[in-house]
Amino acid sequence: MKVYTSTADFPDPSSTILALGNFDGVHLGHQKLLSKALSLRAQSKAAGKPCEAGVLTFWPHPAEVLSPKRAPKRVQTKAQRLQAIDSMGFDFVVAQDFTLQLAQTSPEAFVEKMLIGDLHARHVVVGENFNFGRGGKGTPALLSESLPRFGALVHVCKLQQADGSTLSSTRIRSLISDGQVSFAWEHLGRPFALEAKVVSGDGRGRSLGFRTANLDIGAQQILPQAGVYATRTFCMGQELDSITNVGVRPTFGESSLQVECHLLDTSMDLYGERIEVRFIRRVRDERRFASREDLIAQIQNDIAIARRIHSESRHEFLA
Repeated sequence: MKVYTSTADFPDPSSTILALGNFDGVHLGHQKLLSKALSLRAQSKAAGKPCEAGVLTFWPHPAEVLSPKRAPKRVQTKAQRLQAIDSMGFDFVVAQDFTLQLAQTSPEAFVEKMLIGDLHARHVVVGENFNFGRGGKGTPALLSESLPRFGALVHVCKLQQADGSTLSSTRIRSLISDGQVSFAWEHLGRPFALEAKVVSGDGRGRSLGFRTANLDIGAQQILPQAGVYATRTFCMGQELDSITNVGVRPTFGESSLQVECHLLDTSMDLYGERIEVRFIRRVRDERRFASREDLIAQIQNDIAIARRIHSESRHEFLA
């Protein structure tokens, strides 16, 4: 899959099929919309008028530029979003750099210059709540009015429902923040995962007999509620059972939030590596222990629980 950071960098194609959206999380609702674009590609090929299928998304989230204090936390890193889109079989993605200048683009200019002029869109697929252009005034209705003038069509996908509510990135953020990672998995179609570089810690885990990899998590990344989780860690070409603590380590009187991952069956050194930690199920809340010995005993029990969880969920990774 080819990746571009601006529509202006896209080579001059004959025509394209575009899926538009932020797609944070690339959850099941997003996947439904993206699949529509891929089905249109198949139809164009069958009709003898093949088009490349691509995605136009934005990085960072527009709110991070326009209203940083109110911006939602990210479900994915940029690399994770691109990988999720790539796995569906798209030809290209434009991860458009979102800037204040871009935010001032009128909806009409967005359509004429970016969608038609730069990307030569023949079909555009959006969700029914998609907004774009200055002040968010661009809507699917505007696309339906303007695109046919350029010989293009818009396809509006209805929002998907799950558990009686709209399937959305907002809902998934709420589930993750509440520690309900197994429910987030159901909405995402895969486990929620943190992808980050391993940095040096204070050696506390090693002193307790449980070596941990400390993740350098960005300030905009959403984190699960403080607690202990059964996790699956992907690193150095391997996938390994693990257990991960998110919290401040109250037993030692600390206050800085940390994410520490312990690999269950290996002691490999991950310092400096980028790893992905997938959250399978919550084991327990974070709490303060009366003694170091009590904490060690609890960690041993946590690991036993995590092993059972991994055994139960193993088949779900085979796909």
